[in-house]
Amino acid sequence: MSKYLRSLAFFSVFFSGLLFAQDQIPYEITDQTPIIFSDKENILVWEDPTGNSSIKEIVKRLSEFKPASEIKKIDADKTYWVSQKFINKLNFDENFFVDSGGNWTKTEHYSINKSGSITKLKPNGWFRGRYNYLVDRNPYKYSIDKYKTNSTLILLPKNEIIQLLSKLESTHFRTGKSFSLKIMESTSFSEIRRYGLYFQGILLGILLALGIFGWFSAYQNKDKTNLTYAIWITFAFFSSGFTYIHDGRTFPELFLNIEDVILFKDFTLSGIGNMFFGYGQAMMYVLFAKYFLGIKQYFPKINKLIYFYFGWSIIHGLFLFLPLSISTSLFWLIYSIPVFIILLFIYFAAFLRMKQGLKIAKFFMIAMLPYFFFRVIFLLGFAGISSPFNYVLPQSGFGYFFLNTSTAQLFALCTEALIMSLAVISRTRWLQEELSSSVQKQK
Repeated sequence: MSKYLRSLAFFSVFFSGLLFAQDQIPYEITDQTPIIFSDKENILVWEDPTGNSSIKEIVKRLSEFKPASEIKKIDADKTYWVSQKFINKLNFDENFFVDSGGNWTKTEHYSINKSGSITKLKPNGWFRGRYNYLVDRNPYKYSIDKYKTNSTLILLPKNEIIQLLSKLESTHFRTGKSFSLKIMESTSFSEIRRYGLYFQGILLGILLALGIFGWFSAYQNKDKTNLTYAIWITFAFFSSGFTYIHDGRTFPELFLNIEDVILFKDFTLSGIGNMFFGYGQAMMYVLFAKYFLGIKQYFPKINKLIYFYFGWSIIHGLFLFLPLSISTSLFWLIYSIPVFIILLFIYFAAFLRMKQGLKIAKFFMIAMLPYFFFRVIFLLGFAGISSPFNYVLPQSGFGYFFLNTSTAQLFALCTEALIMSLAVISRTRWLQEELSSSVQKQK
């Protein structure tokens, strides 16, 4: 009897919560709705004080949700639950992707239909790898009913109101920007992202080819400059594959099933790979510049500054794992400023070396310009500053790909690596000419 009363009490609270939620205006999806959209007006939010509330507890608290506009600032230390509703006015059922936009590190999503049935959707967020399980399946033998999507997919039946409840979490280094999540019509967006995959594939192919060239050159010449160039390109290649862009990470999606591998409390192997190779490629680039320009010999003060930069980068990387009470913008600015300073000093050193007679330094200076420009865009993107391409490029094709500031990092690495490969070749030829000239003088 008591079990019956408890069940009756639960369903009473459950449906009273749903009844209150009827006041929330659903977002209407019609044939005029864009492929990618967000509800920016009818979002309701509740701050979870414990961060551990279950979906059943959340349904009971729907009456405590309030408009998102009443929350003036998103706190990285808090967990939020977001409620939004959709009504499909199309003449057919349709699937939609739910995307956190890369701003929230961890998310959970649940859909509730008109009968009150709760369906848990696939989680996503900046930490997730989203492995594509069809990569290692034979499509001629793998049945449709076994298909496991790697995306957060919600089904919206025609003429039915569906409620979406999302649990959103972030960190001090990646704080959520908005409660309005991106919703994308699945079929059309799958076609759109093909452009991004092709473009990213081209960039990764360039880095892979340059990496092979770099290691062959290092094997042939056996000097620190060629070796550090090869190491830098390798880090750049993996950094590009682990970087979270507008539609996910390439390597964890297509090659590495590390989606559910958690090394620490909140850190997945996919997220750690992104950070490790990101910091690593930046440090290896500076190390390569040090040997290419002979900074230790000609600029000992800048050489000491480089070691300071290495130490600060490692310390800052460790700060990612600490529960700091600091804004995302400040966290990345205290890292970005030393990066800008060291790059400016390296450029100044290259200019002086060119004046001293090292003509190949001009290749280094030319290569640094796009790297510096796009690197700045990438780091400022972490600090919450949007890419300048948003204002000069159309939001389609190439322009859409560059809406995400992380894309600037990929383009910077490829542009820099291509031009720098010419510098490495020119340096090798210059050393051979110097050696030949020295031998001739000895004769």
